[in-house]
Amino acid sequence: TGGTNPFFSPDGRWVGFSSGSRLMKVALAGGPALPICDIDGGFWGASWGDGDTIVFADGRGLMRVPAAGGLPVPVAAPDSGSRESYRWPEFLPAGRAVLFAITTGSTDRLAAVTMASRVVKRFDVFGGNPHYVTSGYVVVASIDSSTTLSTGNVVALPFDAGRLEVTAAPMPVAESVQVGPNSRTAKMGVSRDGSLAFAAGAAGRGTLVLVGIDGSVRDLGTATHNFNAPSLSPDGRHIAVTVEEAGSADIWVFDRSQRILTRLTFDRSAQRPIWTPDGRRVVYSRRGNGVDLAWIAADGSGPAESLLVAPADQWAGTFTPDGRTLVFRAGRGVGGDKRYLGHVRLDGERSPQELLRSRAFDNHSPALSPDGHWLAYASDESGRAEVYVRPFPGPGGRAQVSNGGGTEPRWSPSGREIFYRNGNAMMQASVRTQPGFAVGDVRQLFTGPFVQGAIYTNYDVWRDGRSFVMVRPDQTGGQTIMVVLNWFANLARSGGRVSGAAR
Repeated sequence: TGGTNPFFSPDGRWVGFSSGSRLMKVALAGGPALPICDIDGGFWGASWGDGDTIVFADGRGLMRVPAAGGLPVPVAAPDSGSRESYRWPEFLPAGRAVLFAITTGSTDRLAAVTMASRVVKRFDVFGGNPHYVTSGYVVVASIDSSTTLSTGNVVALPFDAGRLEVTAAPMPVAESVQVGPNSRTAKMGVSRDGSLAFAAGAAGRGTLVLVGIDGSVRDLGTATHNFNAPSLSPDGRHIAVTVEEAGSADIWVFDRSQRILTRLTFDRSAQRPIWTPDGRRVVYSRRGNGVDLAWIAADGSGPAESLLVAPADQWAGTFTPDGRTLVFRAGRGVGGDKRYLGHVRLDGERSPQELLRSRAFDNHSPALSPDGHWLAYASDESGRAEVYVRPFPGPGGRAQVSNGGGTEPRWSPSGREIFYRNGNAMMQASVRTQPGFAVGDVRQLFTGPFVQGAIYTNYDVWRDGRSFVMVRPDQTGGQTIMVVLNWFANLARSGGRVSGAAR
C-alpha cells in the first residue's frame, strides 16, 4: 500500500498510516488495510484517541475523523495567508485536548487545541514533534530549521495537562537526534511512561558514488558529508551538490579529475543545484522570506545573483536545450498551497507562467527530454506518486510511465529511456517520442539504500546513460538507534541529559 507515518491505536491492536491521499488502518493480527478517509494537501502525522477518534494534520490544518471511517471535520486551521501549517498532533489524556506544532517558515512552535471549544493556545516554546508523558512532561524536538538540518535536540517541558500550561523551564534530554531531510521531523518515539527511542547522529551523511545499471558501485573519491541533490555538469567533469554542515546548506562543486570539493555559494541556505545547458552557471534555491531562485558563475568568478523572486517557494527543475527557458517547481504542499510546475524565459522580462497546476494534487520533479519537447514529472493524482509525461510546453494529454509508484524521473541522454525510482529500486522505462509519445518495456535495474528525494530528484544520469551519480549513506559513521528505558530515572541520575553520542 506504500504506507508512511504509522501510529498506533490506544489498545495497540491497530496501526494507522497514510498511503497516497488516503488515511488507512490495518489490524496487527492480520487482514486487509482499510480506508478511513481522504487526505488533502500532504500529511503530517496523526494521533488515535481513547474515544476511537483520530486527529490528523494535512494541508487544511487539524482534522478529526472516527477511526471506523467517515468524513473528516476541522478541529483547527491556520489563518488564510498566514503561511502557517499545523503538524504532528498528539492527544492529551482523556482526549479533551491535542498538542501539535505550528510551523511558520523556518520556525516550529508548540501549541494545543481543546476539542470542545476548538480554541488554539500557543506556547512560548520553540519546538515540534510533541509527545506527552504521564508523569507530567511534554517532550519536543528543538530544531534550528533555517535549513534542512540533519540533527536536532530534544527537551522536556514540565507540563500541566489539565490547565494546558508549561510550568517550568525546559530540561535538555538528548542531543544529535536525526531529523528528516525535508519535514524537520525528529526521528524519535516516546511512550506515555517516558521511555525514549531515537536515531542518533547525523542523518544523510554519505559519499558521492557512480552506480552502474547493474547495481555496481564505484566511489568517486569524496570525503563523507551530508550530500544532497547531485547534478552533473554538461561536460561531465564536475558535480554540483548541496552540502549541509554545521547548521547551514550551500552548493559545492566536485572536480572529478582532481577529486577536489570546492565551495561555490555562501548563502548558508542554498540547495538543489542544476546547471545551465552551457555549463557556465549553476541555478539553485535559497531561503530568505521565502525560497527563491538564484544563479552563480560555475567557476566562482562572480557573486550570486537573484534569478526569480515570486510569492511561492521555487525550486529549479530543468532547462530547455537552448537554455532560454527554465522549468521550476513552486509551492510548499502545505495549507492548500499545492506544488505546481511553472516555466520562465530568461532572455526577457522573466515573467513566470504556470505550466501544470491542480487544486487537489501535487506535481513536482520536472525533467525535460533532450530535445525539449516532452516533460516528465511526478504527480500524486492517482492517490500515490507516479511518473507522467506530457508535451512541452503543450497543449496535449499526459501518458503514465510508472505503474505501482514512481518519482524522481530523469531522461537518458538518448531520449529513449526514462529512469525513475520506486522505493529503493531504480527503474527504467523504454519510451518512444516520435511520431508521438509511447511507453514500452519497464524493468527494474537495481535496488540499494541510496539517498532519495520524495519531491525532487536526488541523483543524476551519467553522460553514457549507463550509470548514475548518487549519494550512498555512510554505514559506519554515527547512525545509532538509542533506546532509553525508565527515562526519567535516567534523567535524574544524569543531571538532565542523555547524550546522543552514547552507545
